[in-house]
Amino acid sequence: MLVYNKQKKDFLEDVLSNNIETIILDFFQKKLERTTQKSEIDSWKNSMMYMKNILEDAEIPNDS
Repeated sequence: MLVYNKQKKDFLEDVLSNNIETIILDFFQKKLERTTQKSEIDSWKNSMMYMKNILEDAEIPNDS
């Protein structure tokens, strides 16, 4: 299930602004018509920090 669909530059901004978990939760709730536990939301935030670190590679285009 796809719960986030933006370009690299937008993703990096969403993570740095601490909005990524809220954005993912909004998509999640719209797709599944339910919510989830805070622990799962926290895990999204934590794992997206690791993804951000990978995507900061300058060789990956911003429009990816």
